[in-house]
Amino acid sequence: MLKPNFLIVLCALSLGACRTLQMSDFHQKDQLAEPLPPLTLQVHAESFAGHFAAEMLREGLTYGAVSGNVWIPSPYGVYTQIGEPMRDVFTVLGNELNDNTTQRAGEKYGLARFKLIHYERREPGWGWLVPSVFTLGVANLAGMPANKIQSNLELQMEILDADKNVVAQYRAPGSGKATVKMYSGYSGFGAKRKANLLALQEAMRHIRKQMEADLPKINAALEAAGTVKEPMNK
Repeated sequence: MLKPNFLIVLCALSLGACRTLQMSDFHQKDQLAEPLPPLTLQVHAESFAGHFAAEMLREGLTYGAVSGNVWIPSPYGVYTQIGEPMRDVFTVLGNELNDNTTQRAGEKYGLARFKLIHYERREPGWGWLVPSVFTLGVANLAGMPANKIQSNLELQMEILDADKNVVAQYRAPGSGKATVKMYSGYSGFGAKRKANLLALQEAMRHIRKQMEADLPKINAALEAAGTVKEPMNK
């Protein structure tokens, strides 16, 4: 018996000419009134890969098993299942720092460190599956969505000074939704990436709101420790 996720994959694969993520999707305008000094981005890759990137890989393996292939996907399959979502994390969080949180130019005063605390993905668009299947995709060709993807997460941001002392820590939830739809929507994989991206951006909006009252204290702590004298990636 076909699993529901497999049916969704088949529907998604049948949808040509879907939207793709654009460079503008990775930017939002939500700048702090007084941006922090420049900081180096650090991402806790294990927490992100262990949550939504690994989940996408498991889905690829499950799809392979359902279709009769029990071996690991091709290198390209591994890249698309893990590489792109992880690249999205670095891109969107880097843009969140440069566009909205810190000054763009100048010597680094410390680190902005990000960790994914919680992640879950839901598919609240199951109601569209029945007409999609029973019309053999004709309803989708007419403009009906095939599915909706929702990502819910909790993001942690730590700010460290040049001596690697934590001067501030924030946590905030974020949620994002994207529709699997022909023409104006995304493919199944694209919708997952878009939902993750929107969830991260919403979490950063909440974090910056929390940060506003602490800006004088954070700036003073970073300036007191001075600029980074050696690489902080160790």
